[in-house]
Amino acid sequence: ERLDPWSLYRIKSTGHRVTLTSISEDGTVTVAVSAKFNYVLFERNVFGLDPSDLEPCELPSPDERVGCAMTSDQVEKNIDELRVGIRPDLFEMDSSGKAKRRGS
Repeated sequence: ERLDPWSLYRIKSTGHRVTLTSISEDGTVTVAVSAKFNYVLFERNVFGLDPSDLEPCELPSPDERVGCAMTSDQVEKNIDELRVGIRPDLFEMDSSGKAKRRGS
């Protein structure tokens, strides 16, 4: 089945509505998970998807909630906190509250 870059698809395994951004040489696809069509924690591109996990879908209904729960600044802060929390041996917070590699 041919995938069109102008169509909206649903990832069967997650339910997210996505748009196609690229097709890789190995046959997998990269898609954009957008707040325009979903209610998500943060917008992102997902790569390495099997095209068989995509199915055509309709636009969200007018009463369906869409948007982002986190701003891009909140996402960055969350990632920095995760880096330090998960790998304190590699990362530390600098004086501005940004995660930086230890020793750099």
